[in-house]
Amino acid sequence: MKIIQIDKSPDKVFKGWVDEGSFYQQFKMDGSTLTMRATVPKDIYKDYEHFAAVMGKFNPYISFLKKPIKIDGLTLKEVKRAYKEFKSL
Repeated sequence: MKIIQIDKSPDKVFKGWVDEGSFYQQFKMDGSTLTMRATVPKDIYKDYEHFAAVMGKFNPYISFLKKPIKIDGLTLKEVKRAYKEFKSL
């Protein structure tokens, strides 16, 4: 699993997108509560860059990572680690 987009709000709610193999999935993590939101099949896009460009048209304030961050699973610990890695880029 790879995080391809991640943000954190001031109240420490993480939101983002993951690459889950055959689909992209949007998540929201409030503390240790995980909510899966949109699920999008990868095969309707040419590639990752195409997906990011299309999503950017719907939300011009979203930015996807050039190099996704590999995680072991959608846990609070892994999301915090990925966010820290993202902020250090």
